[in-house]
Amino acid sequence: MTFNSRVRPAGSSAVALAMTLGCAVAGLWANAAAAQNIGASARVQNNVTGIVAGASSKLAQGSPVFSREVVKTDADASAMLTFLDETNLQVGGASAVTLDKYVYNPDKSAAAAAISLAKGAFRFTTGNSDPRNFTLTTPVAVIGIRGTDFEVINTANTTRVLLFSGIVRVCSRIHPGVCQTLTVPGTFVVVDRRGVVTRPAVAPPGFTRFGEAPPTRQPMEPMRFAGDSGFWQGGFVGAHILGSWSGVQTREDNAATNARNNTFNDSGNGFGGGVNAGFNWRPMGSAFVFGVLADANFLNDNVRRSFPGSGGLFIDSTITFTGNALARAGVLVLPDVLVFGETGVALANQNLRINVGAAPTNGNMLTTGFTLGGGVELAMPGMMLPGLGATSLFVDYRHTWWSLATLNTPAFNYGWARQTDTVQTGFRVKFTTN
Repeated sequence: MTFNSRVRPAGSSAVALAMTLGCAVAGLWANAAAAQNIGASARVQNNVTGIVAGASSKLAQGSPVFSREVVKTDADASAMLTFLDETNLQVGGASAVTLDKYVYNPDKSAAAAAISLAKGAFRFTTGNSDPRNFTLTTPVAVIGIRGTDFEVINTANTTRVLLFSGIVRVCSRIHPGVCQTLTVPGTFVVVDRRGVVTRPAVAPPGFTRFGEAPPTRQPMEPMRFAGDSGFWQGGFVGAHILGSWSGVQTREDNAATNARNNTFNDSGNGFGGGVNAGFNWRPMGSAFVFGVLADANFLNDNVRRSFPGSGGLFIDSTITFTGNALARAGVLVLPDVLVFGETGVALANQNLRINVGAAPTNGNMLTTGFTLGGGVELAMPGMMLPGLGATSLFVDYRHTWWSLATLNTPAFNYGWARQTDTVQTGFRVKFTTN
């Protein structure tokens, strides 16, 4: 390809003007020489400006382009930039792009390329290089390329990516784990400044900005269980409220003989709240999610045996704190809906009180338990917290079998065998990961 210089023709009769222009050209090419020549402008319409190391000039057809160059177009202008590896970048009107990095292999394929699409409309078509070596960024999105041809439209608050052919992965810039992958020609996603990435949708006729017929509309692929939001991989923290229902069998044994004196069966309930944290694994982008989870809960779950007509005598047990360490496994029935089971160990603080006529006796005891349960979790990619990632809402049910809690008096030994059903609902926030 023949490169034209970026100079205006000088009049032969104006020596001073020629000298001035000569100095300007020398300065321009000195700046350009400091940057790597990476291609040329294959087509230019109306006013297109290139800025290298602070020096600007108009681009014409065949003008060279350089690494770290900024290319800007007027509202009625456009350009086609062709790089040495035959990759093409069309630049629409009122647009600006920075050619941050373009490193070539000896065979002139791109070893690494980074391009910033600051504003406006663009169409990118890969050439003879591995498309995975390209990274395109916009003010709100990061675009990873697996091939071949796609369009990018930047507005004040959004980036829209429309696929013509190949595969493109589009991620939020502020929440890198929130992504979607376009695989069907004629589909698009939109990223906004909050970091939300929409699901792929079919583009309507006339959607493209480059004057061509829209891509052939093909049926959307079935929604994959894998989704692509990135929510189901990585660490999370959360908070929840809970309700509990307990059944307790209280055993009263003679302290001297250990003979069973009485057995009481009672029930009660409680309410509380807690915090949780954990980590999810999603092997090979499958529909299966595995994880670990720990929580701490503060509540008041009281079960009391009263004795009517006794003047207020009672025996009771109150759980004031529980903690759980659980393993869980689930399946994504939809990209953002996880149905899971969980199991693990539990710990509870029980406050035990006896008032049966003698001096009242009370005490606290830590009891261990075994928990089995399950639930549903719904990822909400559009709900973000600054510095973190997308949130989820969840509800789960658990049943816990507690070890025997005991408290002794001089006359009788008491034991509380408790089982508890718990329902929790709350939210979790995913940590962002690159």
